[in-house]
Amino acid sequence: MALIEEEKRLFILPRYVLIAAGAYLFLSEGSPASLAIIAEIIAAALVSNVLLSLLPERLLLRPLTVGLTVCADIAWITASLWYKGNFGSDIVFLYFFVLFLAGTGHNLVLIIGASVLLSGVDLAFSVESGKGLAWISSSMIRLPFIFAVALFYVHLAEKVRKEQQYALMKERLAEELAGVVDTQEAGLRQQAEELRKNYERLKEQTAELEKSNKAKDEFLSVISHELRTPANVIIGYIEVVRNKMLGEINGEQAQALTKAIDHSKALLRLITDILRTTSIEAGAIRVESHAGS
Repeated sequence: MALIEEEKRLFILPRYVLIAAGAYLFLSEGSPASLAIIAEIIAAALVSNVLLSLLPERLLLRPLTVGLTVCADIAWITASLWYKGNFGSDIVFLYFFVLFLAGTGHNLVLIIGASVLLSGVDLAFSVESGKGLAWISSSMIRLPFIFAVALFYVHLAEKVRKEQQYALMKERLAEELAGVVDTQEAGLRQQAEELRKNYERLKEQTAELEKSNKAKDEFLSVISHELRTPANVIIGYIEVVRNKMLGEINGEQAQALTKAIDHSKALLRLITDILRTTSIEAGAIRVESHAGS
């Protein structure tokens, strides 16, 4: 907010200087017949500056408001220079040349210095050529007038250039940000696509694992029956023989059959333990832990 108020002040005050310099020049060098009209023009310029100072900062500094003000200043200054004045065409050309320098130049000090120097050279030629001018204060006022013109319009031109640079910088920044956003968006889309593919792969792998576990469960169910049944049958036949149900046997044969039964039962327990362990790994059996008393 303080920056905007400062810009407003730098617009209003140089314009007061311009109006004052123009008033001094026109009233000191103008013809007596034109003084009343010139005084009215200057009064209107002063009133317009007062009204401009009452405008809100943002409205005053809009390009349209500044452009209309500059056009109005060019109009009343040009009218004052030509309206029944004693000014030659050289100062009019010098005035517009200063406007041209302000609009095309980039060095504030150089433009103002060149404008004042050209005004001094013009005044010197006018005095030496006998155009009715002399080295007096009423003629020397041309120098501060051109200085005020150069100061005001160069300041406006510099402000416009800075605003253009600022707008260009904002545009470039917006383009860079848009590029960054597009890059990030493309990266996010790529990551999302990779996550989707990984999810699909995991889903397929999970389905394959479930299918494999199901086949394993079926295999365990079958192999459990196929392994235990023959072992139980072998143990049963050996006990039948050992119990002399098929005929008499001697002591050595009974002892051998007992060992065969023991080893068969050990083998059956081993098969049972292996099948139980495999079932736990496959998830067919849940292991629950309980606190003992």
